[in-house]
Amino acid sequence: MFRYWKLLLPVLACSCGSTESRPKSVYGQLRAHKDSLMRFDAESPFRKGNIPFEGLAYFPEQASWKLRAIWRRPEFRPTLTLATSKGEPRPVLQEGVVEFEAEGKKLRLQAFSLEGDDARLFIPFKDLTTGGETYGAGRYLEALKEPGDSVWLDFNLCYQPYCAYNPEYSCPLVPAENNLLVAVRAGEKAKGGH
Repeated sequence: MFRYWKLLLPVLACSCGSTESRPKSVYGQLRAHKDSLMRFDAESPFRKGNIPFEGLAYFPEQASWKLRAIWRRPEFRPTLTLATSKGEPRPVLQEGVVEFEAEGKKLRLQAFSLEGDDARLFIPFKDLTTGGETYGAGRYLEALKEPGDSVWLDFNLCYQPYCAYNPEYSCPLVPAENNLLVAVRAGEKAKGGH
């Protein structure tokens, strides 16, 4: 489900330390690459479901949605279970919380890591666009782990899970603690039929 983001890690790593917004041309390249994977990759939810692919939809890039967050790591990393869209439990490691300010509010999200991926934080979330402008079950954000007590969160890179396109996929659901009371108009959004 998350394989295409591994291909993008070198691009993400190059820009994570910058305080400036990633150039639009880089976002455009990332989005074109993702569209290509969704159209042609054998693991694509469109290819696997024999669903016509007409491109993904995105909000315009927003510099204000690329921000530095405080990462409050837990003393221990317990294994938790997230519910999924198909009712199968998904084990994850609890990685603490990320705290940040956006839209004039102090916000926090639970962060996890998925089995076999110790390089990134996995942050499923809902916001005030969920169920309207974005997929009703929420979206995912990933952040590269860094030494220290902070990480870059770039909501311009948040995406809808594969189950938004093909119900045969089993996707982790957003825990109740990760409902944001702001509208995150950045990253991937819904389009007709999704």
